[in-house]
Amino acid sequence: SVHNDPKHLNLKKLVRIRVYAAGFFVKVVGDNLVELGYISQAALGGSLPANLANVAAKAQPQVCMDFKKYCEGLDEAACRDLENDGRELLLSFDKAATEFVKSGACSDAGTADAYPSPPRSEAESTISLAPSIAETPSPDSRVAHQQLHGETRLGPAVTEEREALTAVGLATHRTRQQVQAAALVTSSSGASCDWRFVKEVRGVTILQSCTSSHGWLGRGIVNCSAVRLFRLLRNLKATYKFDGFLKTARTLAILDADTCINDYYYEGSSHRWSMTTAQRHRREMDGTLLVVRCSVKYSGEGQQGELVGTPSESMPNHFVN
Repeated sequence: SVHNDPKHLNLKKLVRIRVYAAGFFVKVVGDNLVELGYISQAALGGSLPANLANVAAKAQPQVCMDFKKYCEGLDEAACRDLENDGRELLLSFDKAATEFVKSGACSDAGTADAYPSPPRSEAESTISLAPSIAETPSPDSRVAHQQLHGETRLGPAVTEEREALTAVGLATHRTRQQVQAAALVTSSSGASCDWRFVKEVRGVTILQSCTSSHGWLGRGIVNCSAVRLFRLLRNLKATYKFDGFLKTARTLAILDADTCINDYYYEGSSHRWSMTTAQRHRREMDGTLLVVRCSVKYSGEGQQGELVGTPSESMPNHFVN
């Protein structure tokens, strides 16, 4: 079978753990199973240990992808491309690209609807914000961005793995260029967001919200975070059902999502902001993106309202009212 091909990584023998900055990790374990997870500093007493690989090896994953499952019905070449691209996708995750998926539950490999709690509706899903928010945000988001992308590689060195890492390095470089303006609120405020998603039967629905009691969001860092994953997927040769929230056909013409970056910012200690983003993508034969909607709700100091917009045709990577 494809999975016994000596040219492939023998995942039954390979247990590879890659730990990124702030405790994000990717594990390749078992039979074609990749796990993505997060180790919180709070759970470890406020500091991340040096032996993160050992901790990650025992940690409960939050997102699983079973490559063997996705090879059903594909020929050998297509399956190889699918496995390689999927592995490249997951191994190239850094903090900016993993933050929004870290709270999804994964009880069984390949289970599409494994969530910690059922969503309230198909039109709404929430995230929780950690109570500790830095009192003064960093004045230089570039420094924070560099910190987000710092990573530590741990695990056994294998010839095939080195080759895979070379491909990952190229993908990561491309990815970082694409997400340069999409650093999370955490990059400046120190807040921590847990993202939860729901899926839509026809097409894909991504929903998220974020509340900051500090009231400072930072220019250019509030964004439609799910697009980061879309941008990774868009450059791959195949597409995937990423357990729970992404369900697509195998085609190159999908997920051509626009960024929806919000440039809104406000400095005020008594303000309370809530960002709620609802993106609906429905694929037609030509891969047309039909609807993208972004909104920012805010209240405080006698002010409240909602900012709603869609990407402009002339500047598709910018949010417009």
